[in-house]
Amino acid sequence: MVDMSYKRVFGEMNEFEFNAYDEDNHSIVTFCRIFTNGSDSKIYQCMFTTFFEVYEDLTGEKPSFYHFNSEKKGWAAIIVDLDKGQAKGLSLALNSLCNSISAEQHLLYILKSCSVHFERNVRNSKYSDESKFLMRQLLKAKTKDDVDFIFEQLETIGDEKIHDWITEYQTPWILASLNHNYSLMDYDIWMTTPFDTNVSECSHANVNREGTRLRLKTAIFQRFHNYQKYNIPMSSKNKSGTKRKIDANKRKEYPNSKITKQKAEKMELKELNE
Repeated sequence: MVDMSYKRVFGEMNEFEFNAYDEDNHSIVTFCRIFTNGSDSKIYQCMFTTFFEVYEDLTGEKPSFYHFNSEKKGWAAIIVDLDKGQAKGLSLALNSLCNSISAEQHLLYILKSCSVHFERNVRNSKYSDESKFLMRQLLKAKTKDDVDFIFEQLETIGDEKIHDWITEYQTPWILASLNHNYSLMDYDIWMTTPFDTNVSECSHANVNREGTRLRLKTAIFQRFHNYQKYNIPMSSKNKSGTKRKIDANKRKEYPNSKITKQKAEKMELKELNE
């Protein structure tokens, strides 16, 4: 599953993560982190393509996806959060790997949208409670006729701008990512893969414990505490929890003395590496 984190880096930079849950070891695995200052379809296409290229460089094999692999092996589902730019970027990147089907058809085979994000969008909308109740049934509808009935009932209620909502959620890839009746994904895969991006959210929470609103360089290298190895000085303000603890300890140890910037940086690097 993939998701964008907006808290880790200070300023316009955000962190795009590729995550999965390792059932054998009961742990979250983060395959890749990409830092970006954009989120349109072209940027997402670039990030997905870059991830595929890095995967090939590391493994010596091209990324394999279940729906276009002759042996039915490879990644079978990607869970996203209903971001249109993200979905389009993914479809274009997949199309560069396999152009025997259209870019949008790739999404019908592999995409699932996070039910939590869908529920949040419904809850925060300005539609009536009656309409919201029907919207939530979209995920549970057992047949295409049931889905059609939901849209018909929403039209009948006639909330302001409800037609815009119906038009959006009748978009083939969106509808297919929320209800299996419209998806081309194998039913067993649909039922055995996650229905939300909670793994990614947990990954964000775990890494954010090390600090938020960080400098870009700090966010990249902090987990490994390799500032000395990469010769990257802590030259600008770091607001992470770790940095605040270091500063507090310095104030306790040297309450009445002045510490030169160079000496403070050396002390900081030493403490981070301990």
